[in-house]
Amino acid sequence: MPFDEEDKPSVQSQKIGIKKVSSQKSIFETMSKNPTQEDLDKKVQQVQERDSSYKARASDLALQFNKAMLDKTLPQNKNVLK
Repeated sequence: MPFDEEDKPSVQSQKIGIKKVSSQKSIFETMSKNPTQEDLDKKVQQVQERDSSYKARASDLALQFNKAMLDKTLPQNKNVLK
């Protein structure tokens, strides 16, 4: 009868089981960890510095623009030393 064979495990049953994953990397290793409070504070500081530098540059450019608009000197009458 087919079920009276020896107690050898079949080839199919040997393939079933848990794969060895020690050589595989976990998908969670590449994920970023939750940022700490120090990291968040550093990012906030960087954003605030960038914001203040943008405001300072914008005010400087606005002053230069107003100065250029108020200057009535013709371009051919301007020199480098003025």
